[in-house]
Amino acid sequence: MESPSITDATANALSGGSGENAVIAFLLATFAGLGTGIGGLVVVDQPNGNGVGKRSGSHGVSISIKSDFQSTLGNSQTVFMGRMQGLSAGVMIYLSLFDILPQSAADVGKWLTFIWFLIGMGGMWVMEQLVMPISQETLYPPLVDIGGSTINHAVLASGNPSAGPPRLRARSQSFSEAQTHHHRRMVRTSLVTFIGMALHNILEGLSVYLSTLKDLKFGIPLALVIMLHNMTEGVAVAIPIYLATRNARQVIQLTLINGLFEPLGVIVAGFMLQSILTDALLAELLASVAGVMAFISAHELVPMALQYAGRAQTFASVMGGFAGCFVLLTAINAVYPR
Repeated sequence: MESPSITDATANALSGGSGENAVIAFLLATFAGLGTGIGGLVVVDQPNGNGVGKRSGSHGVSISIKSDFQSTLGNSQTVFMGRMQGLSAGVMIYLSLFDILPQSAADVGKWLTFIWFLIGMGGMWVMEQLVMPISQETLYPPLVDIGGSTINHAVLASGNPSAGPPRLRARSQSFSEAQTHHHRRMVRTSLVTFIGMALHNILEGLSVYLSTLKDLKFGIPLALVIMLHNMTEGVAVAIPIYLATRNARQVIQLTLINGLFEPLGVIVAGFMLQSILTDALLAELLASVAGVMAFISAHELVPMALQYAGRAQTFASVMGGFAGCFVLLTAINAVYPR
């Protein structure tokens, strides 16, 4: 018996039919969005009173010269996050190159597929230019110089001059001014990072939606790797919020809300694409999704994995992602043959 076409699946998902594909896409996007909340939990669930950025120096001084990301999570969790980014990159690259792009090329031709692939990469580049300057400041905050004493924002967040070098302790007024500046900066950074990541999550939700409409074989692994990727995004959202508010409950609430923008992307896509989505347009949009995934892998996931897990573990994680994606797609194809 002939399997249903893409148009049939699209009609069922977007019209008054069963809506099964749309429901599955919504559930997968919600699952992917949970990763952001998990990232928030990782930030607040730290020993010693969430000792953000604190490390004891040779003279018992609690001071850090590493990024807030590293000092908040600790070395073992940082390496784990790096491995997860490498794994996600491997899955995304495999899914883009060996499944999505060949399918799109078969539907609309190689040239249109390539053009839409570049559109996806270019769109993500534009978004990164808007979001990354803020998230770079968040994850890699510059050191602050107060009266010849160099500290980072984690010490300012502690609210205690004695947490810094000895020369800083005699300059409580300078510390107070710097702390006020730090608080304002972290409030602004947390707000802009939250908005930027929310927009990013809407786009990811759209990607899950389109992939699921095409084939569960695409939607399920994509949702899984986005969930893993969102754990780090949740950390990026949670750190400035925690440094600005020191409120663990608020951190968890806001990171969970941020993750809910993922299924919101599914809802928006359903309304926007209901009357215009065709076989050809779906194939073109999927090619742009492949471009988004390739950009995220090359520009975010692999560099972050290299920084936090090292070259050897990054290579192993990427290869593990390739192998895991192959096994997962083979299993899904056996259960849901095309």
